[in-house]
Amino acid sequence: MQTFWVETIGYNQDMGSLVEQANLLVGRLERLSPDSSWARRAAGLRVSLARLADLVQQGRKNPDRLQRLVDEGFEILEKAAREIPDPKEKKNQA
Repeated sequence: MQTFWVETIGYNQDMGSLVEQANLLVGRLERLSPDSSWARRAAGLRVSLARLADLVQQGRKNPDRLQRLVDEGFEILEKAAREIPDPKEKKNQA
């Protein structure tokens, strides 16, 4: 039995790449330092991304929500990266 989303939009290349992006983000978010202020939020997002990516791939959920979570994941990565000190600045201070 196919679901509504598979019947109406089908599983296409764009949806496949979105699922791939979500899976890539899960791995990247796992690598955030536990000391990062973004780590806790990233942990919750990882679970949501993985679960929703599976459902979208199966055609059981709308990919629009997955796109929003992928966008949020990239924002968290960007903000967490800003917390990383610049090694050049550390050398100059020493």
